[in-house]
Amino acid sequence: MQRWLATLCFLIGFQAWAQNAPSAASSDVKSNDTNVDLETSEIDSALERSLAKPEEVPVGAPQDEEVRALPDVKDVSSLGKLSEFEDVAVIQKRYLPKTSRFELFPNMGFIINDAFFTNTVLSTRLGFAFTESYALELNGMLIGTRERKVTSDLNNERGVVTRTLVAPQLYYGADFKWTPVYGKVGYFDRKIVPFDIYFSLGYGMTKTNHATTAGTFHFGTGQTFALAKWAALRWDISWYYYKTTSTSGTSSSITNIYTMVGASFFIPEAKYR
Repeated sequence: MQRWLATLCFLIGFQAWAQNAPSAASSDVKSNDTNVDLETSEIDSALERSLAKPEEVPVGAPQDEEVRALPDVKDVSSLGKLSEFEDVAVIQKRYLPKTSRFELFPNMGFIINDAFFTNTVLSTRLGFAFTESYALELNGMLIGTRERKVTSDLNNERGVVTRTLVAPQLYYGADFKWTPVYGKVGYFDRKIVPFDIYFSLGYGMTKTNHATTAGTFHFGTGQTFALAKWAALRWDISWYYYKTTSTSGTSSSITNIYTMVGASFFIPEAKYR
């Protein structure tokens, strides 16, 4: 009898243990599955953040400097992709500064509107710039005159003597110089050269071959190409207008067009750009 009771108690206990064991194991499995799911979701989020492009990151979201990538700027049109107040692109106003500096411009050229005589000009200008746009310039020129080939051929082959009625020999005066245009030009895709375009207006005195001196109005324009902050190439074309009287007593209005080329030197050395 006792053996039957012991066997019955053993069977009842074993059945109760069998019913509880699967539920505990399943709970453990569920707990492990939950942990695995959490770890997987965290890894996926980290990968998404690391692979996200700059434009996909929400505005205002905190970003690390190492993760944040700047847009690829290859030309001027790409500057529009930069963010305001964060990515700043600066274009310098002028490469060659002029304010409070002297400019020495030795040059040479010709009078180009005389069909029968060649007028060679040696000139020097000295200017002082009050600002980047406004300057005062002193101008002095020596002019030499000789016959062109067509003039000598007329004399030698046909006996026709051609004499210039009025020829300038010397000029000195002062100009007001205004430089409103500046920019840059490419040189065969090798170099960027800054330049300025200026206009000048002035008054001076012209001495002629008739030993007379006449008041002369001057208007000119030209261009300066910067080589360094102390040197530049410069060309100039100018109109000089004056009235004078020849030895025969004839009054004449003369217009001379000069084209000049030379180098400009700026002093003192620029240290503020």
